[in-house]
Amino acid sequence: MFGNNSILFCNILCSQNLKNIGGKLCSFLGLLKKEIKIFMKNFEGTPFKDPLKDHSVVDVDRGLFEQVGDNSDYVVRAGLYSVNDTTRGTYSDRLDELDKEARDIENKYLNNVKCFRDIQDSFSINVPVNFVLGKNEKGDRVVYAITDTITGITLDKGNEILDKEVKDDFVLKLEALHVNLIDYLDMMTRKHKTVLIDIIRLEQYVYGSRPNETSKDIYLVDVDLLVSEENEDGYYDRILANILVLANVIHISYEKYKIGNRESLEKLLNLITFLEESIRLEIKDDNEEDFIRRTRYFSSPARYLIKNILQYLSPENINGEI
Repeated sequence: MFGNNSILFCNILCSQNLKNIGGKLCSFLGLLKKEIKIFMKNFEGTPFKDPLKDHSVVDVDRGLFEQVGDNSDYVVRAGLYSVNDTTRGTYSDRLDELDKEARDIENKYLNNVKCFRDIQDSFSINVPVNFVLGKNEKGDRVVYAITDTITGITLDKGNEILDKEVKDDFVLKLEALHVNLIDYLDMMTRKHKTVLIDIIRLEQYVYGSRPNETSKDIYLVDVDLLVSEENEDGYYDRILANILVLANVIHISYEKYKIGNRESLEKLLNLITFLEESIRLEIKDDNEEDFIRRTRYFSSPARYLIKNILQYLSPENINGEI
């Protein structure tokens, strides 16, 4: 939508009555003229030139997805977003409540949006998304997530692919995604950086093509700004819980397609140990009860799943069944 390596943050606070709310439009850096058109003229205070309506391509079972006017090349979603994973609710509620701290909120929001640029630029995870902070037709302040329309199937339905050549490409790219997700969690956690914690589930990704393209790839299209921030309590706990989700996803993929990267899986095991050690350092008086409470529901099941796959990835069991 905005180029393979460009994820932009556009702070739109409703062009009508701008003086009243003290807002301003951010510059649309890097946008092509044809891409900027959908934002040039606002419809009833929204950031769009035409009204939103149900999307004509995207399956409605995946949530509330809309398009701007008749333009189905992009998917618009006004979702329930949070600056971090400890505060749920609409941005209407969030920003109205913290209006005096709007600048801090927006700066924090901008920093979190950069996380999506990072996973694309540094970890080769395709995220064709742009976020816009604006108003809806009711005048509520909301966050719009705007993604390319990817025509294809979600990763949890990969077994429906019948063409062998396409299936082989899908499986190859699925395994690469697992490796990239492990690398992302490992590097960001060890550097104690803000980590996106809702980018793991198979149904969040689509294997398919962008508008006017025929080549297929895997794209993250179900995006929420849920993060574990480096300066928050429970930073390691949230990432450990996320690893259990990832271990389960990888286990399901192995069962279906017999794929798994030994080096990456061993890296994931080491990351679990690192997280446990980090959590233990946070616990006062070496309280074993507290340590068990914070880790046992995540680390043990994740280890079991990963080791189960590794067992069957050994040379003598390369075609083994779980």
